[in-house]
Amino acid sequence: MADDGWVRIPPPTTRQRLLLATGVASGLTLFGGNALIHGAPDLAAGWLGDSAFVRILAVVTAFALVFAVCYVIVGVRTQPPAVHVERRMFRIGKDEVPFSDLTGAKPESGDDRKPSLRVLRLITRGGDSCSIVVATPKGMALTPEQSAALVEAVRGSAIAPPYTSDDPTGRFSHVNFPMDLDIPRTLAYIESPPPAPTPRRRRAAA
Repeated sequence: MADDGWVRIPPPTTRQRLLLATGVASGLTLFGGNALIHGAPDLAAGWLGDSAFVRILAVVTAFALVFAVCYVIVGVRTQPPAVHVERRMFRIGKDEVPFSDLTGAKPESGDDRKPSLRVLRLITRGGDSCSIVVATPKGMALTPEQSAALVEAVRGSAIAPPYTSDDPTGRFSHVNFPMDLDIPRTLAYIESPPPAPTPRRRRAAA
């Protein structure tokens, strides 16, 4: 812990940010391409033509643009957070909020086909957010002090899944919003994060 009482939680490294951005960009590019091809096949054919080279170039260009946007968004979300247990304050970058202003939590991951990160995204009442690397394929990423401080922040938070007008009590929020965590599930994710995917073994050549 620093002399000022803040427990600083290291943000994702550049490599980890690249992995997160790549996973999101790949999914968005694939989804957008499928939507265009199946939703407006004539328009897609007019744009892309019959040239395989043009189609490949279009995919690469689209991925590059989407990746650039995703990397910027990931960079904004991964401002270094810190926790002040005694003051009951949580800091994202330079902005400080009380624990009770933490209202949302979501798990994030990179490309599940490769050994991936396990990342927790925390969201404030004002809409700010940060992403915290909880575990890597090598094990827990947080020190005991960092983990304990983060647990205290979550315990004092107002983290809960959203609800709809059809479910005003939030009874079925875990069904309607399966990726949004409540406080118990967030604590479990921090203290015992899901195991990272293991790489598939290649078959030995015959």
